[in-house]
Parts: sequence; structure tokens; C-alpha cells
Amino acid sequence: MHLNRLVLRNFKKYRRADITFQDGLTGIIGGNGAGKSTIVEAIAWALYGSRAYTVEKLEKRLIKNVNARPEESVEVHLTLSIGKNEIVISRIMKGKSMLPDASLCINGQEVAKGMREVDAHLSKLMKISFQDFMRTFYARQKDLDNLIREGGAGKRDYLLKLLGLEDIREIGLEITKDDLREIERRINLASGALSELGDVERRIEEIRAQEASARAELIKREIALKDAENERKRAREDLERLDEKRQEHMRLKREIEHVQGYIADRERTAREERARLEGIEEKKRKLHALTSDLKRLNEIRKHLHDLEAARRDYEQLNSILKSLQIERREALRSLNELETRLDELYRCRSEMEGLREKADLYVTTQRELEELEIKRERFTSHVSSIASLDAERSALLRDYKMKADLVRELREARRSLPDLERRLSVLESLKRELEELERAKEMHRRLDELLSERDSRIERRAQLLNRLDIIHKKLSEIGDLAREERGLREREVQLETLIETLNQKRTEIESRRNLARSKMHESQSNLKRIESLGAESPCPTCERPLGDQYSRLTEKYREEIRRYRDDYETATNELRDLNERVKNAQHLRERLRASAESLGKRRSDLASLEAEQREVMLQLSEMRERISELDGEIDAIGQAEYDSKRHEEVKRSLSGYNELIDKRARLLARLENLPGLESELENTREKASALDERIFEHSRSISILDYDERAYLRARSTLSELQSSHERYGLLLQQTGEIERLEKLLEALRIRVQRLDGDMLKVEGELSELAFDPNEYDMLRAEETRLAEIESIANRLRVEIAAEDLSRSRLFEAETDLRRLHTQMAELSTRLEELGYTDASYENAKRILSDADERLRCANEEYAKMRDELRRLEWSLSGLNDDLKRKRELERKIDELNRKAQVVSVVRDLLVRFMDALLVRVRNEIAQNAARIMEEVTGKYSILKIDENFNILVDDRGTDYPIWRFSGGEIDMIALSVRIAISEYLMRSFGEESGYSFMILDEVFGSQDIEHRERMINMLRSLGVRFPQLFAISHISDVQGQFDNTIVVSEDDMGNSVAYQ
Repeated sequence: MHLNRLVLRNFKKYRRADITFQDGLTGIIGGNGAGKSTIVEAIAWALYGSRAYTVEKLEKRLIKNVNARPEESVEVHLTLSIGKNEIVISRIMKGKSMLPDASLCINGQEVAKGMREVDAHLSKLMKISFQDFMRTFYARQKDLDNLIREGGAGKRDYLLKLLGLEDIREIGLEITKDDLREIERRINLASGALSELGDVERRIEEIRAQEASARAELIKREIALKDAENERKRAREDLERLDEKRQEHMRLKREIEHVQGYIADRERTAREERARLEGIEEKKRKLHALTSDLKRLNEIRKHLHDLEAARRDYEQLNSILKSLQIERREALRSLNELETRLDELYRCRSEMEGLREKADLYVTTQRELEELEIKRERFTSHVSSIASLDAERSALLRDYKMKADLVRELREARRSLPDLERRLSVLESLKRELEELERAKEMHRRLDELLSERDSRIERRAQLLNRLDIIHKKLSEIGDLAREERGLREREVQLETLIETLNQKRTEIESRRNLARSKMHESQSNLKRIESLGAESPCPTCERPLGDQYSRLTEKYREEIRRYRDDYETATNELRDLNERVKNAQHLRERLRASAESLGKRRSDLASLEAEQREVMLQLSEMRERISELDGEIDAIGQAEYDSKRHEEVKRSLSGYNELIDKRARLLARLENLPGLESELENTREKASALDERIFEHSRSISILDYDERAYLRARSTLSELQSSHERYGLLLQQTGEIERLEKLLEALRIRVQRLDGDMLKVEGELSELAFDPNEYDMLRAEETRLAEIESIANRLRVEIAAEDLSRSRLFEAETDLRRLHTQMAELSTRLEELGYTDASYENAKRILSDADERLRCANEEYAKMRDELRRLEWSLSGLNDDLKRKRELERKIDELNRKAQVVSVVRDLLVRFMDALLVRVRNEIAQNAARIMEEVTGKYSILKIDENFNILVDDRGTDYPIWRFSGGEIDMIALSVRIAISEYLMRSFGEESGYSFMILDEVFGSQDIEHRERMINMLRSLGVRFPQLFAISHISDVQGQFDNTIVVSEDDMGNSVAYQ
């Protein structure tokens, strides 16, 4: 990947920027907060969009430049090359709502549009995540600080995190640890469940013996039950035969009562028909007296029929006249409103003519202001460019003076080099002694760590033993849960049997109560019907008078009602008592279930305690093994002797020599740069001359532009003053456009009013010619109404007279029915005597059936108890068989889980060994690559190592030294070599060893002095073979002239960032 160009519009502090990226070492120079790192953020946002955390964490309103107008968009356009393809990535946030959009072009052709499509396409092209991209191609000062700090553990953690290996190791170990913990938990649960099951086989044999005995007893009780059922069947059949006679007896009595009622009804009908025939004769006389009035009614109706056509014409013309009057009033009202509206519009047209001159002046001023704004933007651009070029020229002059002073200083320092060589003596003995003291210090530190860990583990072991005692105490408090569970099961089975028996009794009692209630309602209905008929009324069946039967029937029905009510109340009381017993049994069952739930909780607590006991014992075993290992390591180390005072003395002695070595190395390095500095002085003079020419060109463009700021301000002021007049003129112009249309509408309304006046005169003439008198018509209608009532009376009389034949026929039928009903009454009385039914025989049959029911109930209860006992045994046997299957399944599951635990342990050990081997290989590969880079840039050190603690060691004349032994400039170069080697390793791991050609270094100069910065810049310049594009971000302006290319970032008067090259 090669960066070509970056265009910014309203992105954060940048109002506008157009940056071209060139090959070589490019410096991005600017003060703190000027916007240097914003360039990196823009590149990241273009490549990764919302996935770039440096932009994603900001609110949308903070991404947009504060000086941008609300309707303006935020735009970033990045041009880069991948292989032979030129790619342009555009990301935009549009308008006030900051709607995101994106596009991707390859070789001038758009291949993706929209955020999702562009992100998906770039993911295929880049083949690297945002986090990996930043770790690989973006190095900060913090990275170098982490590499050169003294603690080896800190460097190890940082490098592992940077390489992404620590996460892999931790995730792998955590997964295996979780798997092993889960397997152990499942083994503990299965073992606890297995111990709860106990000796299932023995309990199955006991239950099977009990089941065989219960089956034999059940057969005996089943035979007794069948005998009781047969006896009850015979009693039921006898009662049913007597009940049939009883029903027939009651039916005949009801028929006799019905016949008596019918006789009374027929006699009443005969009397009524005789009276009705006498009334019909009187109505005939009244009808004859109404003949003259009916004749007058016919004459009036004929005259009204002749006037009906004239009345309809009169009403139609009168309605038309009223409609015309209403329409004329509406037209006159619209005419008045239209005239008022036209007067207002005429006044508006006069006002508009007065504002026409100001409106024309507003349009002319607006065009002038647009031209001045274009000139003003060009003028501002030239002024900004002159300021940027002038700042760059000043920086070049400062750089020139600094380099000239440096050349004079180097020439003087070259003469002091022979004296430094004489002062440096042999240092090998001090170095060897220091290495021995370092090893003794490390052994002493390791011994302290082992002793501290041993003490902490002994303390932890005591805590575990205390916890184990507490667990044993809790286990003893829980007790025998299996025995309690068996007792609860037996009590629950007994309760279920009792509830089932009570429910059967409740069903029988409810049936008896419903039968008694039905019979009682039937008797009450019969009693009410007889009482409503009365003693003299005819029987509903035979239509003969009730007579003496009335008192016997009422007394019989009252006796039945009392008997059935007593049966109903007795059944209700029994049902209430039975419901109370069922409710008590259910409450007891709920308490048993609560006890079962409590027992389940205790069983869960038992399993948890047993699992915890196994876990504590496992930890104790591991603790004992670890303490033994620690004792072995402590014995192997023995007494670690370490002289800290001598260590400090040797380090101080070496530090004195190190200052001389550093001074000589710095002097040699600076002398190597002397020819280059002399050449750079000449280049700086040429660049300053070129900047003077560019400043002159911008000044000449400003003079040609002829822009006047005062004229711009006057035009804006004039435009503001004329704004209200222009808006008023536009509003009046729109309103007066309706005058012509309204004038035409006014003329049409006047013509319409004239037409309506003519139509009204015409209708009034037709009404006068019609000769219709409404008053005469109303009088005739009133007389017709009065005579119509007389006609209605006559019609009713005719109808009643017409019923004379029907009344005579009804009288004949009533007399015939009376003769028939008396004959039927005699026949029913004879049949009732022949039936031979008595209430005493019926009650005796009911008593026999009740005794048989009681014996059947007892037999049912005995059978149900034995059946429930057999079900309980079968249920227990089924549960034990399930327990046996579960026991075998648990044993198989525990064996399988033990095998899985062994596999997971092996996988964990293999993962640890694999990661250790991978770390060694990666560490050696990075060290070899860093050594090659260091040899290229220094020409002095060619061997670099990273030990097992990730401490960086550099070979100097056959001896490995830690980096703090070297000078400050050399330490920075070593750290930067390792950081670049890490980036190259990451590139190869992503399969992109040659696909990326740039790297960004952010503030890597730190607080170095001039000499160290020069050496660092020379080192970066030597990396051009590896990275054709190398970017160094710095706030130090003194290094500006030492780069191949420079991008200077500064702030203008509005606070916007400005980048110029």
C-alpha cells in the first residue's frame, strides 16, 4: 500500500486541506494541538470508517469543523495505490443531520457505494483489522518507552500484547480451565446423586414381594365387590318397577285433574259465546244510523281528488320562488365581499409600485456581493499561503543558523578525540564482576519470592482445613434424607387414596341431592298449577271440575315437597362435611409438598457440600504438591549470597567509564554527519530562495485581484437594509396577481343577479294564473278527517257483526266437548283403581336399595384401598427401576467425565508447551530481524538477543549487555529497531510482507538533545529501503529542515488547522 493524497473538508480542525504524500522521510511538524495527529485519524477513518476508534468515540458534532456552516458536509478523500491499482476512498457526513455516506473507486471506476458496501470491499482489499493496522504501521513514543524500561516483566507483557499472543494464550488456558472446572462440577454432581440412590437392587426385591401379596388380596376384594354390585342391581330393578307404577299413578291423577279443568273451560266458553251473540244484534242497529255521514265522506274525497293536481303545481312554484330568493341573497353577499377584496388589492398595487426601485437595487447588490465573495475567498487563500510560506522560510533560516553552528562545533570537537582514546582503559574485569553480581542479585530475589509463596500457601492450606471441618459439621447436621423421603412418599400415597375415596362419595351425594331438588321443583310446580286452578276449576286433563280432588292433590304435593326438601338438606349437610374433609386432606397434601420441597433444598445443599468437600480436598492435594515443589526449589538454591554495596560500587565505576564511552561514541557519530551537514547547508540556502519566489508570486496575485474589503462590507450592509423591502415587494407582487381574475368574477356575479331577478318575476306570474285557494283545500281536508273517524267506527261494527257465524259455531263445539269430557273422566277413574299402587310398598323398596348401596360402598372402599396400595407399590417399583437405570447411567457418565478430564488436562499441557515454543520462535525471529536493522543503521552492532524475561541484550565485542549500558542515542536506536522488527513480523503474519510501503512514527524524538535527534533522523533516513514512505510526527520545529519532505501544520486566526508543504 502506498499513500498518494489526502483531501479534507471540514474534518475536525481542518477547514480545507490538500496533502500530497511523497516517498522518503516526511516530517509532519507543528505545535501541540495544531492538528498533526488529525491527519492520521483522517487516514484511519477513510480506511476503516466507524471501526476507527479514534473517530468513532467522538460525537458527530465534534467531528465537524466549528467554523463550517450547518449545511456544509464533512469530507475525507484518500488516494492510495495497491499494486498497480489506484484507489480513491471517499467518506462524507452530509448536511445538518450528518448523514454518513461513502464511495470507493478503483482506477477511476466506482465499485462500491454506501457505508456497508465500501467497508465490505475494503475489508477484502486490506485483509487486516483496524487494531492490527495501528499496531503494525503506527508507532508512538510510548512504544519505545515500554521497550527500554528496566523491568523485564513489563517488556514481556507489552511485547506479548503488541504481538497478540498473550490473548491467545490466556483465552486458551481459560477455556481449558473452564472445561476442567465444568467436568469436575459435573463429576461431583453425579457422585452426589449416586450416593443418594443407595442400594436400589435390594429395595426392588422387597417391593416386588409386597406387590405379589397385594395382588392376591385385591382379587378377593374384587369378588366381594361384584357380589355387592349384583345385590344392588336387583334392589334397583325392584325399585324401578315400583317407580314405573308410581309414575303411571301420578300420570292418571294428573290427567283426571286436566280433564276437570277442561270441563270448566268449555262451560265458560259456552256462556261467553251466548253473551257475544246478544251484543252483535245491538251493533247492527248502530251501523244503520251512520249511513248519511258515510255518503258525505265519499263526496268530499271526490272533490279533493280533483284539486290535487293544482295543489302540486302550487307547491312546486312556491318552492322554486323561495330557492331563487335565497340564491339572489347569496349572490349579493359574494358581490359585496369581492368588491371589498378588489379595493384592498388596488391599494397593494399602489404600494408595490413605490417599492419597485428598492427591489431592483436589492437584486443588483446581491450580484455584486456574490462577485466580491469569490474575490474575498481567493484573497484569503493567497494571504494564508503567504503566511505559511513565510513561517516555512523562518524555520529554514533557523535551521540554517543551527546547522552552521553545529558544523563549527563539530570541527572543534574533532580535535579532542585523541585525548578521549587515551583516557579509556581496560573495562573487561569490571564488566565480568558486574555480571556475577547481577546473577547473585537475581538468585537472591528468586529465593525471596519462593519463601513468600511458600508462606502464603501454608496459610491457605490452614484455611482450607478449617473450611473442611465446617463442611463435615454441616454434613452431619443434614441427617438421613433417604429415610425422610420414603416417609413422605408413603404419606402422600395415603392422602391421594383418601382424596380419591372422598371425591367418589361426593359424586354420589351430589347425584342424590340433584335428584331430590328436581323432584321437589316438580312437586312445587304441580302444587302451584293446582292452586291457580281452584277447587271449582276443570281438570287440565279431563276438563271435569276438581271438586274433592283439589284438597287431596294439594296435600299430596305438599307432603312430597317436605320429603324431598328433607332429602335435599340431608345431602347438603353430608356434602358440606365431605368438602371440609377433602379441604383438610388437600391442606395436608400441600404441607407434605412443602416438606418435599424443603427436603429437595436440603438434598441440593447436601450435593453442594459434598462437591465443595471434594473441591477442598483437591485443592489441599494440589497445595501439598506445590509446597513440596517450593521446598525442593528452595533447597536447590541454598544460601544466596549477595553484596549490594559492592554491586553499587561496580555500577558507579562503570557509569564513569560509560560517560567517556558515550562521549566518544557521540563524537564519532556526529563527525560522521559532518559532510552531510555541509551539503544540507547549501540545500537550505536554495530552499529559502525558492520560498522567496513563491511569496512574491502570491503577492503579485493579490495586487492583480484588486479586492477591497470595505466595498465587500458596504455591499453586505446595503443588502441587509434592503432585505425587508425586497421581501415586502415579493409578497405584494404575489397578491396583486389576482386582480384580473377577481375583476372577471365580479362582472359574472352582476350578470347572475340580473338573471335571478327576471326568473323571480316569471314564477310570481305563474302563481297568480294558477287559481288555487289553499284555505278551501285545508277546510275540506279537516272535514274529511272528522268523517274518516266515523268511517272507522262503522268498519269496526261491520267486523264485529261479521263474527256472528263464528260465535254460533264456537257455542256448538263447546256443548259437544262437554259431553265428550264427562265420558273421559269416568274412564280415567276406573283405570286408577285397577293400578293397585301404594306409597308404603315404594318406601320399602327404597330402604332395601339404600342398604344395598351402603354394602356396595363399603366393598368399594375396601377394593379402592387395596388397589391404591397396589398402585403405590407399582409406582414405587417404577421409581426404583428408574433409579436403577439412573444409577447405571451415572456410573457410565462418571467414567466418561473422568476420561474427558484426562483429555482436557493433556490438551492444557500441550497448549502451554506449544505457546512457550511459539514465544521462543517469535522472540528469536524478532531479535534476528532487529539485529539486521540495527546493523544497517549503525554499522556497529550486529547481534541482538531477547532473553526468556524479554530483556533486550546487545552484543558488544563478544559480550551481551543490557540496553541501559549503552548511550541514550544508542538506546533509542535499539528500541526503534526492535519496534520496526515487530511491525515487519506483524506484516508477515498478515501475509502482507511487501504489500505495505509506509510507517508512521509519532513523537519518537521525545526530549532528546540536538545531537541525539540528528542521529535518530539519520537512522530513519537509512530505513528508506524497508519503507519507501516513512512519516515522523513531531512538535519540535528545529528538525523541520532535516527531512526529505516536510508538512508544516499550524493554526490560522479562526483556529483552523492549515497544512502546507
